Amino acid sequence: MEIYITRNGQQIGPYSVHEANRNLSAGKIDPSDLAWHAALSEWVPLSTVPGIMASPPPPPRRHHPPPVPTGSPAGPEKRIPPASPGLPPIVTVLGVIVIVILGIAMVVNIIVALPVAIAGVPIGTILIFIIWKALANIGKNKK
Repeated sequence: MEIYITRNGQQIGPYSVHEANRNLSAGKIDPSDLAWHAALSEWVPLSTVPGIMASPPPPPRRHHPPPVPTGSPAGPEKRIPPASPGLPPIVTVLGVIVIVILGIAMVVNIIVALPVAIAGVPIGTILIFIIWKALANIGKNKK
């Protein structure tokens, strides 16, 4: 049985049951990681896969070479696992729509606000000068 595992959003594998148990005992994967194999229709917690030990024994002291794969390359066709679970498509679509709307609003804001800001500097300077002159003239008329 070839087991595919989803860990931290990435799909890894395939692993044999023995390899999955060895990686589990080494701490490379967790029993709560999602797993899939050809007999499943959806991803399930690794701990629910037959042959996977929820509490693995400590690793053996002797070094054993990895098992030699069996079967020929021209063997039965392999099933491809379904996509890893992620955000529902509606969430992704709504996120894209919100980003596009905010981007358009930002561009419109720049187009409208930038000319007003550029024109506001000289107009404000002229108005300050006119008000300053008017106040100076009021002071002269009182004397």
